[in-house]
Amino acid sequence: MWDTPTRAAGGLIKLFMDGYYGAAAPSMTEYLDYMEGRIATTDQFFGRVNPRDWKYFDQEFFDKVNSLLDEAEKAAAGNPVALRNVCQERIPVDYAMLYMWERLYGGKDKAAVIARYERNRGDAIKRFYGGDKQKTEMEKLACEVGLFKAMPVPLPEQFKGKEVVDFLWPDFLVKIPDPDAAAGMAYKLGDKAYDGATAADHSKPMTIGIYDVTNKKNGPSITIKKEDIPLDGKYHWYKVGTYPVSDKTYLWTGYWLIQIYLTKAYQPPAARPMEIHASVKVTGPSYVKDSKEQDAVYVDRIILVDTEKSGAR
Repeated sequence: MWDTPTRAAGGLIKLFMDGYYGAAAPSMTEYLDYMEGRIATTDQFFGRVNPRDWKYFDQEFFDKVNSLLDEAEKAAAGNPVALRNVCQERIPVDYAMLYMWERLYGGKDKAAVIARYERNRGDAIKRFYGGDKQKTEMEKLACEVGLFKAMPVPLPEQFKGKEVVDFLWPDFLVKIPDPDAAAGMAYKLGDKAYDGATAADHSKPMTIGIYDVTNKKNGPSITIKKEDIPLDGKYHWYKVGTYPVSDKTYLWTGYWLIQIYLTKAYQPPAARPMEIHASVKVTGPSYVKDSKEQDAVYVDRIILVDTEKSGAR
C-alpha cells in the first residue's frame, strides 16, 4: 500500500477485480468501464441533482448493467465469496431501478427484482450488523420492500389530475418506520437524545416553512396553533404556500430541525413556482391532551403542485 501512488491505476484495478470477483472480473471490469463512460457524458454537478434526475439513469443504462451483472453472477457461481461480492454490487443498482421503475419500465412486473434486492440487501445487513442495529436495519428493509411493492403510491384525492412532484421517504435523509406513514416510513423529530429537539421546542407553536439556500431567502411559512391541531394523532395535509423552487430549496418544520430538500422539483434553467403541501403528524402531550405517546413531529410526504401546468392558484 505504501507505493500505491507511484503505480499505474490500471494494474491496481485489475489486481482488485481479479482478487475480489474471481472469474467474474472481466464482466465486472466492463461494468465499471461502462458506468464511468456514461458518467463522463454528463456535465451535471451530482451533489446538486437528485439521483433520479442523473441523465445517464435511463433504461439503456439499467438494461446494460444488469446484463453485465447477470454474466458476472454466472461466472462466479462456483466461488461463494466472489458471488457474494457480485450480489452486493447489485444492491444499489436494484434500489435505483426500483425507485424509478414506473418511469423506466412502465407496467412490467418487478417482483423478481424486489425479491433479489430483498435477498441481497438482507444478506449484507446480516454480514455487517449485529444486535439491535441489525434488527433496525432489517425493519427498514421491510419498509423499503413494502414501498417498492406499493409504488406508485396513490395520490391523495385533492392532487389527482394535477402535475405534481411527489416526495416520499427515499427523498428524506432521516427516516424511521411508521405504520401510519403513506409509504411506511417518515422523518421523525422526537427528543433531544435522538435528534436535538427539547421539551421547550415542543412547547412552541408548530411552524412549517420554506428556505432558499441559493438565494439566501425565506419563502412562505405557516404557523399552526396548538388549539388548531387535530387531536387524532394522524397525518394531515398543510398548504405552506407557493414558491419558485431552486436547486437548493428546502422545507423545514420542527423548529428548523427537520429540513427536507426539494431539489428534484427544480426545473432549470428557471425556477418554476410550485404550490407546496406537507403531510405532518404530531403526537404526545405537548400537542394532544392526555396523550401517553412521545412528543414528536413526523413528516411522511411532501407534494409540490406545478402551478403553471396545473392551473393552481
